[in-house]
Amino acid sequence: MPCGVLSDAVFYVMERYSIIKDKQPREIVLLRGAGCVYKRCTFCDYHTDCDQDTAANFRLNQAVLDRVTGLFGEGACDPP
Repeated sequence: MPCGVLSDAVFYVMERYSIIKDKQPREIVLLRGAGCVYKRCTFCDYHTDCDQDTAANFRLNQAVLDRVTGLFGEGACDPP
């Protein structure tokens, strides 16, 4: 994961769209939401990737979804 340093703070650039070409080829996206309210699961850090601004989440998610091409055909959830 690429990262940079800014005033002693480390930040990561999250890759929200990717293509997996090996086992079970597919496009994969990581969307952002308002976050988990519980935030106590030791195995999960999804609550760190959130924003309460619904409009900002929509804009970000739309930009990510616009990159999906359908390169590998129908997905498991698509109707036949």
